[in-house]
Amino acid sequence: GVSLPTCIETPGAADGSSLTTLSQDLGIQKIPWASVLLDHVFPWAHSTKDASARQGLMLAVVKRWQELELSNQHDTCVERLREVPFITSLSNDVLSPADIL
Repeated sequence: GVSLPTCIETPGAADGSSLTTLSQDLGIQKIPWASVLLDHVFPWAHSTKDASARQGLMLAVVKRWQELELSNQHDTCVERLREVPFITSLSNDVLSPADIL
């Protein structure tokens, strides 16, 4: 098969219709945010030893969570997010939301 270029969806972008039109004109497929999170972000977060990078990325994801259109993958993404250690405890341990709860 032919590999097509892809781009990540940008929900809520001010010029979203322009981006959609340009993507269609260029034949670029949109990758749903849920796929990016499940296939790339969460696996990286589990494997990285750089706690500050992991914390920064996960906090950015949480901050913009409602803007991400996760459709039918919302619950799966929430479960995966719960397992990523990115919250610093009072004892300076970095824990996952599941560990804290």
